[in-house]
Amino acid sequence: MIRRDFTNQYGYVCPTENEAIRNADRKPEPPRKRSPSVMREEDIKAMDKHRKAQSMVDFVAALPEEYKQGLKRARALKATIVAMASLADYECVMRFALKDKRTGKVYEHDEL
Repeated sequence: MIRRDFTNQYGYVCPTENEAIRNADRKPEPPRKRSPSVMREEDIKAMDKHRKAQSMVDFVAALPEEYKQGLKRARALKATIVAMASLADYECVMRFALKDKRTGKVYEHDEL
């Protein structure tokens, strides 16, 4: 290309005119293809099935309220024990269960 292609009728470079000419002369962009990482509504609905986390939520929701409260206290106690062990430079690797003295319910390691 020569300089005349970038200048206007007076010999000055005019970026606005150059851009307008470039936009008018260029070929249209091809249509965009669907990106494989984009999920559409129908894809999300197709994936809507009970997963392990959802089934756990449903399981806990169906439990009686007194069991939920006991489980909450047992989890808090386990967190406290683990925190105290980590302060003393220990790591809790054992599997243990907690038994509620009031109700007699045993909370296993998998529930905590």
